[in-house]
Amino acid sequence: MPGPGGKPRVLRMMIRSAQMDRDAGKQVFEMRGPGVGAVQINKGLYDGQINSTGNLETIPPYTHNGTSYPAGRIITGRHGSRLPAHTGFLKAQQAQDPLVLDASWLGVGHVDEFVQFLPADTPRGWKISIADPEGALALLRKAQRDGHGHTKVFSIPRSYAWGRIPTIDQALSDRQLLKDNACATRKLKENLALLKRETGVTDAEIVKIPAMFESGFGFGGIPGTRSAPSARAQNRPVIAYYPGAVNGVVLTPKTYLAPKQWGPVVDDKDILAAAVTKAYAKTGMRVRYLDDWRTHHVSAGEVHCGTNTIRAADTAWWSSTQ
Repeated sequence: MPGPGGKPRVLRMMIRSAQMDRDAGKQVFEMRGPGVGAVQINKGLYDGQINSTGNLETIPPYTHNGTSYPAGRIITGRHGSRLPAHTGFLKAQQAQDPLVLDASWLGVGHVDEFVQFLPADTPRGWKISIADPEGALALLRKAQRDGHGHTKVFSIPRSYAWGRIPTIDQALSDRQLLKDNACATRKLKENLALLKRETGVTDAEIVKIPAMFESGFGFGGIPGTRSAPSARAQNRPVIAYYPGAVNGVVLTPKTYLAPKQWGPVVDDKDILAAAVTKAYAKTGMRVRYLDDWRTHHVSAGEVHCGTNTIRAADTAWWSSTQ
């Protein structure tokens, strides 16, 4: 809020997810001090991940169709007709009316698995980046056409692999994997259409980040080996096949921290990482990669899932033109 001399006075609020059985959430209360508070939203259990704060993100400030969100706008994901426990509390603040996306097609079901907002040198000041299965499959198909079909689809070290790693040829012949990504593509397009209607974002302000998904949800193995294709049901909820690049952290307006991709290596180059780096460069961002395969990816999470960020709060949002 406005303070002496027009400088912002800030009270940071740490939000504990509505998951009482996650003891680590109590740490938010240990952070309390001058200018820092904490709140417990509702009481609940682990509840299929819907109440995790990976399912709580914000759109940067914007105005569209006469409605202004000078402090930004919350997005969260529904699981069918179920809403996260935090939805009502945050709506009641009357500042960032939550926009609800469909996350029910995901095995974990968090918005941070497929969409993020990036600072950009545009009149709006930001762009939307979204996971792009079609882009990732196109990379594999080009590698196959170029004679690299026998290349391993993952370039992870042997110590990471708890099963046989498929080749590009095998991945592209896996009918269920292709169905998984066709379903994910449909759901992503539906969510993106909603975001465009609600924000006014144009196609030129959308950055597509190569990504793939697979069904056969389970922990402790490597993607592509969690279950046999015949055991996976069509349209079953999916998780990230490669480490999800959008599930990372914006460190600065020019630096992005993404999970290491471990894509196919062709001519000594990870073709997936190269494509991800190129996509983020469209917003002027340099990508730094962090290996989260064993710490998070094999448990269906990524860098963003294991990270809390404290955001800069020195902008007088009440007088901002954006």
